[in-house]
Amino acid sequence: MRFLLQICYSLLLFGLSLSASAQGSTEKLRKQFAKAQGSEKFELSISLVKNYMYSNNDSCDYFLQVAKDIASNLNNDRYKGTYHLTHAKISKVRSNYNDAINHSLKAISYFEAVGFSEGIIESNTIIGHIYALRGEFDKSYPYYDISIQKAEQANLPLFKINALIGKGNVLYYQDSIELAEQTMKEAINLTEKFNPLDKKATAGLYTNTGNLYLHKKDYLEAVSHYQKGFNIYYQLNDKYGMSLTAYNIGDAFLGLNEYDSAKKFYNINLFLGQELNSLEEIKYAYKGFTNLYEQQGDFQSALESYYKYVAYADSVRDDQYNAELEALTQNFQKNQQLKLSEEKLAHSEEVRAKQKVINIILTSGLVIVFIAIIVVFILYRRSVRNRELLLATSKEIEEKNIKIDKALQQKETLLKEVHHRVKNNLQLIASLLNLQSATITDETAQSAINESKSRVQAIALMHKGLYQDDNYNSVELDTYINELVENLRTLSQHASKTINFELDIEPVHLNIDKSVPIGLIISELISNSLKHAFAEKMSGEISISIKKIQDKVTLTYADDGQGLPEDFDMESQESMGFTVINALTDQIEGSLIVQSFSPFNLELIFFA
Repeated sequence: MRFLLQICYSLLLFGLSLSASAQGSTEKLRKQFAKAQGSEKFELSISLVKNYMYSNNDSCDYFLQVAKDIASNLNNDRYKGTYHLTHAKISKVRSNYNDAINHSLKAISYFEAVGFSEGIIESNTIIGHIYALRGEFDKSYPYYDISIQKAEQANLPLFKINALIGKGNVLYYQDSIELAEQTMKEAINLTEKFNPLDKKATAGLYTNTGNLYLHKKDYLEAVSHYQKGFNIYYQLNDKYGMSLTAYNIGDAFLGLNEYDSAKKFYNINLFLGQELNSLEEIKYAYKGFTNLYEQQGDFQSALESYYKYVAYADSVRDDQYNAELEALTQNFQKNQQLKLSEEKLAHSEEVRAKQKVINIILTSGLVIVFIAIIVVFILYRRSVRNRELLLATSKEIEEKNIKIDKALQQKETLLKEVHHRVKNNLQLIASLLNLQSATITDETAQSAINESKSRVQAIALMHKGLYQDDNYNSVELDTYINELVENLRTLSQHASKTINFELDIEPVHLNIDKSVPIGLIISELISNSLKHAFAEKMSGEISISIKKIQDKVTLTYADDGQGLPEDFDMESQESMGFTVINALTDQIEGSLIVQSFSPFNLELIFFA
């Protein structure tokens, strides 16, 4: 996560250095724009688009449309390519990735027609960045390589740097550390040679290269590169850059067991984070202290630092949730005010609303997963150290056993709190989906959101069972399924239909990795039955049976509805419900068999 932040920071600096306008302030540009004609007016409109890109969407879109009209009137292929490239950059900033790729491809076709190398390189680099952001690394390589090759042929080293940084990032995430290191070094050399005045970009590259050495556990080289970056940030009085790099220097010294030096730089990270009023930086500082004290064997100090780390992590997440809720409220109010005057844009607004819901869910999920990974990692390292302590003398064993018992109690409290927080976060996501559903009139979209809400609630129930039970690693399947079915039972209470549920579930214990998919599969099957099986019936019955023989568990699901066609093939279905069921079955390495199509009877077999 820290490496990704620094890569994005470096790419932002390079992007600004390549696109900065030489026309002066925004006010001056607007005055010049009002008097300009033809080609000059086009160039000024593009400069104004860049000035408004991060601050004023309405003004940005207005001047972008002006640029498009001028390019069309002049019938100039280079201007048309520039319009599409600028549109691609805006779409990337707004996370409209498909739109950004389409405009970049159009820009390339226009630039190739006039042989404009700079535009071709920038457009290919943007496509590489977008595929990297989407995690489609194999698709990003060809575009980065085209940019690098074109930059070399056209002798444009500054444009090559941005592509090298992006490619180095992709290589890092695919664990090609040596190649990533070579790529980043080449970017540093080009920056020092051709763009030495861009100190921030150089500092960012030093820091990112230090991360590669840290990953290889070459701590001395990591410290050397980090300190070069830190010194440049210090000269520029860039406190955010200093704070970011100080944390990494502390990690490198910790790897060398230089505890005093590590503590010094964690303190710098903490001091700058407090001065910047950045909860994110303060959070990372306490994470560093937690690792430092734990490595020194000072478990009490480590625990105190960890409590502070969790507190600041919660504060960061709360700020994000507040911002997301505020954004949703503002979007709702704006849609209400502009509804009558913007009917032609209704479809695009609906798509944008769905994308915001997806972004909120992904962001919340990433935060939850990140916190859970940190907690599990710390608990694992603590358990390893506890085993080492058992080899001490009898007196030390007696004293440390007391500490271990206390630590275990604290661990259970923490783990229980984690499951509680995860359950609360999932309930918050369900509430956000309810709020979004209220703003959408399209029945298909509403149905999709309601199905997503059911899936989120199914996972929340599992975490609720974990923190209410003394066993935090496994779920009592009979209790979990009964409560899940009870929640879903309300879905059947509509249109005067009476649906009976017959449950025969043995008291099987499953770990979290198996419990969540089983809960989601049952949720999808019940939702499918309620939606389709009883369309022409006023009553019906759904039966669920779970039996365990040795290590093999058999789940049988049946309803007495209208059934499925005899030629029905579940694996070839494109519906969301059956796609989810097939994917979850593969995840638990299970076998899915349809015993009967009419009435519907399905059997799932998997190992506990």
